[in-house]
Amino acid sequence: IGPSGKLIYPVGDTVWQDVYQSFRTQADALVSAGISVFFLETFTDPRQLKAAVLAVRDASPDGFISAHLTFADNGRSGAGTTPTALAVLCEQLAVDALGANCSTGPEGLLPVVSQLSASSTRFVTVEPNAGLPDSRGEYSMDPETFAHATEEMAWNGASIIGGCCGTTPEHISALRKAVGNRHPEKIEAKPLRAFTSVDRISPLGGAMLMVGESVNPTGRKELKKAIRAGDHGFVIHMAHEQEKADLLDINMGLERLVPEGMVHRVFAGLCTGAPLSVDLSRPDMIETAFQENGGIGLLNSLMSSRKHIE
Repeated sequence: IGPSGKLIYPVGDTVWQDVYQSFRTQADALVSAGISVFFLETFTDPRQLKAAVLAVRDASPDGFISAHLTFADNGRSGAGTTPTALAVLCEQLAVDALGANCSTGPEGLLPVVSQLSASSTRFVTVEPNAGLPDSRGEYSMDPETFAHATEEMAWNGASIIGGCCGTTPEHISALRKAVGNRHPEKIEAKPLRAFTSVDRISPLGGAMLMVGESVNPTGRKELKKAIRAGDHGFVIHMAHEQEKADLLDINMGLERLVPEGMVHRVFAGLCTGAPLSVDLSRPDMIETAFQENGGIGLLNSLMSSRKHIE
């Protein structure tokens, strides 16, 4: 299963829930046909990958899921996500494996595999291209060269290895001969405890985190007016002004006065930058906020939520 082909707001016009539903339709059809192993490949946006993972897991509670991003030669996905941030996200998602495919070719993906193996307790999968395409779109890496370069990934912790663009049955045959049928390398993984966004990581356990709390309408008439008017741009701008914060706390005040769609637009608009603290109490708003979250956030209103549910 690959990306939906539609970009999630604010980059595109599609909303997260619609993307989830499109993946759920695919997953339901595949499950009904007897499929129980799913590779989610060539994703660039962790929000869309998260939607696919949740949809497939809802359709197949016991299925095997491997979740992939593609990475450029700068070590980040198209949305700006690092391998370590992917590992942090997938430690909290119900996936069996995580990894990368396509991207830059075997040499460029080797550091990605090393980072994933070092920071994740899941299986690491990788499917590199046969190098990069030339001006005619053709791949020139021969099977033996591909196998030799990809073998290094097995030594660096990859458990499941295949090929992507430009590879042929001959490439996979050469890879099988090179890697053999041996056990994966035992890598001592040290999962990182952190809050993340699409493109930022705020580790836990070291220095104290700086939390930006400007987005709280208590005593701020202009912010309160903007929230009630549905002016999400004002709220996002106020949040972004706290550029030195490690975590941004987002509070909407009296939630019965928050316009419909406001939570979706604000949290989607803040999916990059500092990770988010969801300071809300209504369960439906909390769910929306975390759907739009590009990584791992903090829930800052657990007691309020419990009282609301009771």
